[in-house]
Amino acid sequence: MISAIKKESIIEKLILFFIISIFCIPKITAIAGILFFSSFLYISIKKKLTFRLNRELLFFIVLYLLYIIGMLMSNDQSNFKHIIESKIVFLILPLVFSIGYHKSYNHKNIHLSIVLSIIAYSIYGIYNGLLWYFDNDISNPYFGTYYCFTRGILSPLTHPSYDAAYVFLGVLSTLSLYKNGHLKKYISILILIFLSLKIMLLFSFSGILFYFIFLLIMVFWYAKNKWNLMAGFSILSLLFLCIFFLLNNVPMLKTDFNNAKNHSISYISDPQGFIEKSDKNPNGTVIRIIMWKVSYDLIKENPLGYGVGDAMHVTNSKLKKYGFDEMVKHDLNPHNQYLQIGLELGVFPLLIFIFGCVYLLVNAWKSKNHFLLFIVLNFIFNCCFESMLQRQSGIVFYTFFICLFLQWNVKENRLL
Repeated sequence: MISAIKKESIIEKLILFFIISIFCIPKITAIAGILFFSSFLYISIKKKLTFRLNRELLFFIVLYLLYIIGMLMSNDQSNFKHIIESKIVFLILPLVFSIGYHKSYNHKNIHLSIVLSIIAYSIYGIYNGLLWYFDNDISNPYFGTYYCFTRGILSPLTHPSYDAAYVFLGVLSTLSLYKNGHLKKYISILILIFLSLKIMLLFSFSGILFYFIFLLIMVFWYAKNKWNLMAGFSILSLLFLCIFFLLNNVPMLKTDFNNAKNHSISYISDPQGFIEKSDKNPNGTVIRIIMWKVSYDLIKENPLGYGVGDAMHVTNSKLKKYGFDEMVKHDLNPHNQYLQIGLELGVFPLLIFIFGCVYLLVNAWKSKNHFLLFIVLNFIFNCCFESMLQRQSGIVFYTFFICLFLQWNVKENRLL
């Protein structure tokens, strides 16, 4: 009995260490992952633990195999080793979480590690903003006083879109801690306000939009009387005011927002004309629209895919055809995971990917596993605006937490 408790304690501490590394020290995540995997393997062999692969976890294993096949079908296999190493998480984590003592995890400690890690990283972001404030010319009208506390400056270790997903998970964990009596009401409110402001300040379109959708779901779910409904809409109104304030006090954000709106309208009106008339050294939203259009056209030309190694070459050739030579220098991805998979692996693997996402979503809904439900929804939504599985920030985060949440004791982690 004592040996079992000790074993579970070691594994739990490794999980907590891995969580902290994801959010606060991404450079050591690989080391944390090796410790995590080797410890699981050692204990499972020594204790002769049962191995049972959850059907839902096959989603990641199949995805890994598809990437290997996609690499093998490429003419350019120079990145073969990199692809195997960068995507290996899809194979290792499902196998690790199939070893049989996950039900005993202390959910309180895991939630606390998530919340505290994200708060610590956010404070570091504020510190980074202060450094930027004192080291740069804030009188520049293009930036404005508040720019140093927005976007990538507030998120120095990863892209704002990924950071917004991290903070959203922090919101879920805070709600769980409060719901289960581990956090006092006023502390929970302060943390939620802090994390909500962080999402707004990151100014990730996908992050903000998804968060508003989540808040609307929560407001209507908990609106048992008109006072709760009014309180919920008051919170949403305050967040809208925060966005309005930023757009009117950070000239760069205001310019980017207006450009994004105008460019989107222009593209919808005349997609081909927009591409042909665009500046040949574009930035911001224009790059994203061009990459979506080019990727979609290439998929239509070859629905079977171009292979993981060749997709970038084909994309760059198409960009050169339109005259976007400057874009070619940056080896840009489609900024959309669905287009990324369709381009590299083909339409059939894309359908497998979509089916896997829907299967996870339906399973989470049926089992009332709200943590899994919202993190999968977040993943599906973000994949529309970023190639979330092209960076370790996305691969490790989503694979680890989806695997973890599939093992949750559902009764202790319901949010709705």
